[in-house]
Amino acid sequence: MPRPAASSGPRLLLLLALTLAPAGACGGGGGSPPTDATAPAAAALDVEPGLLELPPVAFGRSTQGEFRLRNRLDEPLRILRVGPTGCDCNVVHIRLPDRPPGQDRPQADPDALDLVLAPGERMIVGMKLSTARYREPVSRKTGGIPVVLEGHAPAILQWAVDIWTPFWLEPWSVHLGPIGVRERATASVQLQAKDDARFTPVLPEEVDGWRIQVSKLPSPDFDRYRVDLMAPEELPLGPFQKRIEVRTDVPEGPVMAFYLTGEVVPDLTVHPSRLLFPALRPVHQDLTLLMRDPMRTAPRPRVRFEGEAASRLRLEFLASEDPRRLRLRVHAEGEAPERSLGARLILETGDPETPVLEVPCTLLPLRPDRP
Repeated sequence: MPRPAASSGPRLLLLLALTLAPAGACGGGGGSPPTDATAPAAAALDVEPGLLELPPVAFGRSTQGEFRLRNRLDEPLRILRVGPTGCDCNVVHIRLPDRPPGQDRPQADPDALDLVLAPGERMIVGMKLSTARYREPVSRKTGGIPVVLEGHAPAILQWAVDIWTPFWLEPWSVHLGPIGVRERATASVQLQAKDDARFTPVLPEEVDGWRIQVSKLPSPDFDRYRVDLMAPEELPLGPFQKRIEVRTDVPEGPVMAFYLTGEVVPDLTVHPSRLLFPALRPVHQDLTLLMRDPMRTAPRPRVRFEGEAASRLRLEFLASEDPRRLRLRVHAEGEAPERSLGARLILETGDPETPVLEVPCTLLPLRPDRP
């Protein structure tokens, strides 16, 4: 069985003020009640239990429970909505045990329920909480689900749960951005003990060619680790997403995961991908020809301009200390044109995979001042 973590303080009873808070991150409170409530909620609904203690759960897994409600009035009671719960991690369902099959399970729409309970009629509100959507370390979570009534103050279904989180990882997602086919890009995440001071991560040596290495970090009081990843020698072009699962030697411990995302681009690229020249003179824009393959250097290309603005542009090679980065500067010469003019910078690289690169260039006109 998962071991619940000890609560760090007294359990919070979320009262009416909870419904005044906007819905936020996973596990947050509910929505806003009507402001013209005319009677205490206790006079309209019986709610049991007053605080629902959900079964303890290991992080990443689900737990559930239910509230039992009853109309205490001698007249019908209209329920306008149940919820919102505050996040998609908490799913609510409704059951009416006093009604025949087919009419006993209305949709728990947080925007428009419009359900009428007869005097003394019962309603079951069940909830299922998934902790897999949490993105912060937590050992105990509390929340409330508003039940909005017509002509009465809303009732708040208060719940709490102990979540066993033996370790934590950060970040949950590593976005590498553009990386080269043979760049051998790297990434890392860290693991840290939380509810259990000692643990050992268990990861494969590679996932889809990405090499994985785990290193223990200095920490006398609790265990900490760094997980380093390196891309394969060659990657296919295009966007990618990898899910890396992290298991441990903790008995019945949860399985966590992080994501590695990015886009594989050719090893030889130019940045920025287009140039815009304002009307003021003199003006220039800088470019970088980048070789992402660590085993090669950036080539010195043959360059030319094509298009109606070609005669107004001049290229200059700049000094660069990094052999994989070639710096260039494009000057716009002469007076500003009367209308926008375009041209293309052609870079003949001689690279077998990217023999030609093109950079669109636009010269903007001098616009008259507006009155």
